[in-house]
Amino acid sequence: MPAEDPPTPAEAPPDEAPPDDEAPPTAERPVTFAQGTSWTQAVAMFEANVARTREALRQREALLDELEEAAEDAEEDAFSDADPEVYTLACAACERQLSRRAQSVSLVAEAATKLYSTDIPSADIREVAGERTIDTCECRICSVQCGACDAVCGYHVVRPCSPCGQSEHNGHFWLFHAENVVGTQRLDAEDEPMRWSALPYNGVEEAPAEEADLCPVCAAPIMERTRVLAACRHEFCFGCISREVDARGRCPLDRLRLDRSMLERI
Repeated sequence: MPAEDPPTPAEAPPDEAPPDDEAPPTAERPVTFAQGTSWTQAVAMFEANVARTREALRQREALLDELEEAAEDAEEDAFSDADPEVYTLACAACERQLSRRAQSVSLVAEAATKLYSTDIPSADIREVAGERTIDTCECRICSVQCGACDAVCGYHVVRPCSPCGQSEHNGHFWLFHAENVVGTQRLDAEDEPMRWSALPYNGVEEAPAEEADLCPVCAAPIMERTRVLAACRHEFCFGCISREVDARGRCPLDRLRLDRSMLERI
């Protein structure tokens, strides 16, 4: 008995369209609705889809705005770190001005501690004899007093400890406690925050009264002339040699060892 041919699967009539959930939208057929959907229901579903699309676009635009704002903030922070704002400092006890070139900083060893720092001490502060170890690390420091009322306002880092010396910092060794001084932001000629790059390297903002020798460090006329009391007897701007002694403890020309007691203002 010959085998019967297997039954062929039923084929849909050629004029019958596939179900709505199986047919993808096309240019000719962009939106589909289930059979039996009324015109009012179809319009409501369409409007709901439009509303969801608009909300998704709004959220996307909001996210892009947040990302753009975060990028601008990061760029501004990077610029601020590279070229920080300048502050004047006054003694909180007697209001005597202590510095016209200070930065707002945090300790390397304890970031939560907020301070002000300067690279060049003014004549209005006085270093107190008596070296000690600071509480937050192993740096050796001396206290700094206001030159007018003797109130302790900060300290001078005489010898940085190894971790602090090897960490990235601004090269300032004169620090002021935020609670002992009043910091005021300096403004430039256009009433914008003054940036560190606007300050002269040697710390003297007034032009020299007469022609002077050039400082070997900053190559500008020597201001607040200071002589090294060593065999070399070299002369520099006070700010330039002060910074060199703090950072390296040597004459920048012949590398003789120096400390602050060997600086003589002329």
